[in-house]
Amino acid sequence: MSAAYGSLSGNFREEVAGSVNESEQVFVLYDTYGKDYWACYVRTVDGQFGWILCTDVVRN
Repeated sequence: MSAAYGSLSGNFREEVAGSVNESEQVFVLYDTYGKDYWACYVRTVDGQFGWILCTDVVRN
């Protein structure tokens, strides 16, 4: 376990469950960051939940 991921490392799964289109609206529920990443836990308009890179989120 890398120190950069701290206690959250066990919560991440290494699989892609879906994707978000560039124009799709998401709601950022919370975020976390470490040495090499900044990730946002989001909910889509249709109720899907998942992690995305926060650097890919544009605030409107």
